[in-house]
Amino acid sequence: MNEHLERLTAQLRQVAALPIGQARSLPGVFYTDAAFFSHECDRMMRRAWHCLGRVDEIPNPGDYFTVRLLEEPLLVIRGDEGEIRVLSNLCRHRGMTLLQGLWLSRLVLSSRRHPGFLASPGCRPRRSGV
Repeated sequence: MNEHLERLTAQLRQVAALPIGQARSLPGVFYTDAAFFSHECDRMMRRAWHCLGRVDEIPNPGDYFTVRLLEEPLLVIRGDEGEIRVLSNLCRHRGMTLLQGLWLSRLVLSSRRHPGFLASPGCRPRRSGV
């Protein structure tokens, strides 16, 4: 850990150790410092499960919503058997976002390079090698 992060960590410990009657919010740097955010992600957030949404948001096969978690664009989709899958929401070749927002119907996932490469029924690839 570098000197900057050590100072922030010491400051965090001081704030956390205050008696309840003296409790206060964290200084703004804890919400804006890129190095501290990266440190938090590595030490804590990437080691835990995260709630991305509720199952009732995607009740039917093919329903999906998109979300970002730790700067990673994700696609949460309900498959034909009712299972919920979480996929990367990026084209593997161009790094472009595949889908945006919330959709409540059947869909075909595609990119400009691979139109129609993944259909919602069971989320199975239509072609091999893609």
